[in-house]
Amino acid sequence: MSKKINQKINQKKWVILADGEKISAEKIKKLAEDKGVLVLDGAYEYAEKIGLAIDFLLGDFDSIGENKLEKIKSDVFWKDKIIHAPDQNKTDLEKGIEYLDINFSPDEVLIISGLGLRLQHSLYNLRLLKKLGSNTSRKLKIISETERVTYHHGSDVAQRVEIIGQPGDCVAILGFPFGKFSSEGLQYDVKNYALDFEKNNSVSNALKASKAVLSLEGDVLLIQEIKK
Repeated sequence: MSKKINQKINQKKWVILADGEKISAEKIKKLAEDKGVLVLDGAYEYAEKIGLAIDFLLGDFDSIGENKLEKIKSDVFWKDKIIHAPDQNKTDLEKGIEYLDINFSPDEVLIISGLGLRLQHSLYNLRLLKKLGSNTSRKLKIISETERVTYHHGSDVAQRVEIIGQPGDCVAILGFPFGKFSSEGLQYDVKNYALDFEKNNSVSNALKASKAVLSLEGDVLLIQEIKK
């Protein structure tokens, strides 16, 4: 994978636009404010359509027609912005996250449109949250039109997580595959509730007020509703 980067970019916060279920242009642009933007090749046409400012375009480029790709390459604007990542043993999203980690050591990466359309890709992208979100100070989130998904790994010390939203916002806490949590501020508060992906989870919980505090142990997937 190319390591050549635009030296003017020094962002510590990034968004990656993937090619899952599309979300609104307004939401994408709001999420991308003051952040670097990496677009996967399968999402290029939508990014172009909505006028999204792009810092890097990455992929194996099997989703862009040959004529369009040549036109992009011939434009001086794209000099040093096209990252060819042909490794077929990894998805473009996985390669995109790794590219940012290698070149920028970001504090936060928001994955936009990482769910929907293809079930196998959605499941794999959730797995990536765990694979690439463990043991790092870099926050990794998947954002859809209506939900925010994060993975939390609590080792010997429980992890304290605050959820901010509106009363009634849906919250799901799942073992990924095993974990435990306590809560204050949910409609169904629990203490030391054991999570097991196959058996016990808190699937249809919700915020009681505007904030809840969770104590998480083990491997936990947290899904929070985002209202417009």
